[in-house]
Amino acid sequence: MPSHRSSKVLVIGDSPELQEVFATPQEGVDLQIERIDNIEAGVALLGAGSFDVVLAELNGPDLDDVRGLEAIRKACRSARVILLVKDSTSQKVIEAMRQHAFSYFGQPFDVNTVREMVLQAALMSEWADAIQLTSATPNFLTFRLRSTVPTAERVVQFLREMPVELPERDREELTIAMRELLFNAIEHGGKLDGDQWVRVSRIRTARAIVYHIEDPGEGFRHLSLPHAAVSNPDDPTQAAKVRAEAGLRPGGFGMLLASKLVDEILYNQSGNEVILIKRFEN
Repeated sequence: MPSHRSSKVLVIGDSPELQEVFATPQEGVDLQIERIDNIEAGVALLGAGSFDVVLAELNGPDLDDVRGLEAIRKACRSARVILLVKDSTSQKVIEAMRQHAFSYFGQPFDVNTVREMVLQAALMSEWADAIQLTSATPNFLTFRLRSTVPTAERVVQFLREMPVELPERDREELTIAMRELLFNAIEHGGKLDGDQWVRVSRIRTARAIVYHIEDPGEGFRHLSLPHAAVSNPDDPTQAAKVRAEAGLRPGGFGMLLASKLVDEILYNQSGNEVILIKRFEN
């Protein structure tokens, strides 16, 4: 397939993993890549020219990495900045969201996932205000996001990188459950309408991670959804039949899957708010 869109990408850093991100040619977009070794030279290059995407390695302590991000954003406000951070902390994730970074990855990172995020950044035009913080502390993070799939994917990646005292498998299960409920909110509550907003809070207590997700929809009775597997626990495939007959996309397993991966899921009376709880031992 011939390339149909061109995007200028500035790569800041020299690690082998970073070089591997662009080792595979991509279809659908022509990435014009320029490489530089350090932040200072990268910022100067940004000030002298226009770039669509910046992929930058940050390898210092919190304050140095925050200053590096601030310098990059100041040099080119329109660029979609993706960070690759050596030592990830909650504060770095929050600052990345506050500074409107496009995405954030702690090392070690999956090369294919970073590559996909670069391509998404290259293809997106409206993104800068899609995630808006209202409370930003490591133990109580609240923000709202536009009801679009790309924005939700960005949110999931930010939240995946928030450190928590859980085994890797439990952390991934928490991320999967949160993602399923978030996508339900933007699809069924927000109707995939970028003018509609979903509100998310992440609360870290001494013994649990709690997510509260509120969508703008009218809500539902989650046990009275024939198109959802959670309403058919004895025969989850029945939901697939109902969805096919109604012309809905394949799916319907999100709530059932999420309920198996965390300790508690609670819905409000109308069904447009959900609380997810994953406990851990101190």
